Amino acid sequence: MKITPIAFIRTPFTDKFGIPKQPSLTPSAIGKIIIEKEFAKDFAFKELEEFTHLTVIFGFHKTDGWDLLVRPPRLGGNKKVGVYSTRSPFRPNNLGISHLEIQKLVLESNHVEIHVKAVDLLDGTPIYDIKPYIPRWDSFPDASMGWIEQDPELLNVSFSESAESFLSSNKEAQEYKQLIIEVLSQDPRPAYKKGEFNQPHHSQIADLKLSWTVTENGVQVTDITK
Repeated sequence: MKITPIAFIRTPFTDKFGIPKQPSLTPSAIGKIIIEKEFAKDFAFKELEEFTHLTVIFGFHKTDGWDLLVRPPRLGGNKKVGVYSTRSPFRPNNLGISHLEIQKLVLESNHVEIHVKAVDLLDGTPIYDIKPYIPRWDSFPDASMGWIEQDPELLNVSFSESAESFLSSNKEAQEYKQLIIEVLSQDPRPAYKKGEFNQPHHSQIADLKLSWTVTENGVQVTDITK
């Protein structure tokens, strides 16, 4: 079977480092699904506005290779589990699934956009299919979460004087402050670095370059530049 992207998504996550593990963890992350011209027929999306959420099937386009056993970050990177008991991007067909909340639809004769929130996808990710999320059929509240039962503890996030100054003087950057907090509170460092403190780290959200460190009191954003 040959599949081709029907759309690509624009998101604030221009760097793989720091992308949330699940969409619900970053409600402030806004994205825009832009349908490819070949598929951008407004009638193909008729009645979609009746739904609040989408299920999207996408490709891990920046991931190479796969393995039968992987080390989930949630298990500290010390324990291997089968790839099919995880949502790791390192899988044979490199396909992923995400549930996104619809904010707005732009439906024109040859141009279709779906604005979504709480995204967890890298900017430029190819979208292979879009389906409505139907809670009556797609949600199982009593289902077991296996080895993922325990939620990770979120870290407190603070900003240095220079970082606060940058945000307060830049209206566009200020709009990303809550998203920065949501991303860094999850401690995006590799599992093997979790026990280290006061080490410099760098990541990016949209065009903002973040410098930050983890202390015993949480995460401090030391600097923000463009």
